[in-house]
Amino acid sequence: MAEFPLSKPVITGSKRDASTLGNAAYAVFVLFCFWAGSQAINLLMNMPGLFEHLMQSSGAATRPYVEMGFGVNILFGLGVFTVGALVLGAIVFAARLFYPQRA
Repeated sequence: MAEFPLSKPVITGSKRDASTLGNAAYAVFVLFCFWAGSQAINLLMNMPGLFEHLMQSSGAATRPYVEMGFGVNILFGLGVFTVGALVLGAIVFAARLFYPQRA
């Protein structure tokens, strides 16, 4: 139910069997998420005007208007994503160097 096998293991080693306890924990987590979602929908349906109140900007007059330029968007958007991808790639590359695949 909760197994997500990769086509090729990143770090080779002994293949473990599926864990019944892990599958049960995943099932409980999914059920909890469904329960929390149903409680949120139930709250929105039974309290008239709550959704409209939450969607209104309550302090728009007191907050300053901030305009970000294109460079700031690239720095904090694409730049952070690129650095994160490079770090993840370096970790995978190091794992492949230190744990070579056996033929």
